[in-house]
Amino acid sequence: MSNERLAMIFFNIGLILTLISMALGPIQITNWALTTGVVACFFAIASLCLAFLSWDEWVQQDRTAHPAQRQYTDQNESVPEIQDDEQACAQVSQPNK
Repeated sequence: MSNERLAMIFFNIGLILTLISMALGPIQITNWALTTGVVACFFAIASLCLAFLSWDEWVQQDRTAHPAQRQYTDQNESVPEIQDDEQACAQVSQPNK
């Protein structure tokens, strides 16, 4: 299981526990509300840690993606640029062939 997937699972568990804590607090079940709130904080911190640990994996996956699907993020690849305004007007006014 990847860190990304585990981080999302921890986040969802933490969110559910937070909602439980918010529901139990107003009806005066404070022990369970505090317990679920503390456990939800643990899951949130664990989710953040796993997400930041797998941050580099996202960048590496983006660089290994197919060039047609990837945006121009590498500095080695250049985005086609227009040099002057007259050339830009000419390209805009002429339809693509």
